[in-house]
Amino acid sequence: TTPFEGHKTLTNSLFLFATEACQVNASHGAISRTLEEAGWSDEQIKLLLTHHTTHCPQIRSELSQRCPKFDSVQDVKWELVFEKSRGPVYRITLQTDGDHVSFECNPGQLSDLVSQLQSANFSVNKIASQ
Repeated sequence: TTPFEGHKTLTNSLFLFATEACQVNASHGAISRTLEEAGWSDEQIKLLLTHHTTHCPQIRSELSQRCPKFDSVQDVKWELVFEKSRGPVYRITLQTDGDHVSFECNPGQLSDLVSQLQSANFSVNKIASQ
């Protein structure tokens, strides 16, 4: 990679981090700890927090206007069937405020999905508690 590509990657990562911090309304403590773990100096962290405080309300406003609104899941219906050609298959329907989302998966895929949802839930709870 060229030095410019490294700079571009760093800029994109910083933008994503700052946007996500605003989106989840992360506390200064949570932001500071994350940046300290990444090796940022106290001066660099203080500068970013100053900009975060100044610009976060506007960023949150823009995100709320531009980001798609997602329906919330109201209920989950599932059925386990055995198909000769595929073996056990889960048929899952997520009932949302709007549409229903249906899909099929095998037990391994369902296990992976549950693990990913648990990981996402853990991450959200960790951020919220900081």
